[in-house]
Amino acid sequence: MTVDLLSGKQGAETVPAAFTDHLAVLIRLKLTSLNMHSGWGRWRMNTTLLNDEPFRMKIRGAWNEWKQHIYRFPDIAHRWVQYAKQKVKRLFINEGAERNADRRRMEDFYYSPIYDVLREPGPHADKMLKLKGLKAKIVRLSSQFQQRPLVDTVEQDQIAGEHPSLHHLL
Repeated sequence: MTVDLLSGKQGAETVPAAFTDHLAVLIRLKLTSLNMHSGWGRWRMNTTLLNDEPFRMKIRGAWNEWKQHIYRFPDIAHRWVQYAKQKVKRLFINEGAERNADRRRMEDFYYSPIYDVLREPGPHADKMLKLKGLKAKIVRLSSQFQQRPLVDTVEQDQIAGEHPSLHHLL
């Protein structure tokens, strides 16, 4: 730790960790720096939601409702920029937030029995079997969340003389 971080140390402890046979170290710090960046970053649409038929039906219903308000705008460009774009963005943000909340509730549902298993008396071998089963469920849940659409790139996407970027390599 740097001297600045060490001076802000409030406490440290070790706790059982579910995904390893080691203990996790928790350190509480009091940060005094005012240069921390906070606020909203750049939003990017989660296009994986478009693979979900119930969400596509939700979009269709919302779009039909939004079309009733298009007469208020002079042309299609104004309709899109001043109305539809914000509505689409808000719909995706709300759906993502709802799904993230569901995922977090499910993870919490699995973490609670993990801590119960760690606290119960008994042989470690039995505990490890139970923990591995719960760990597998959480890992599966997290991996489904982590899936992102892959960008389909081909060599024709490169401009002549351009060095391949990570975009091209992926």
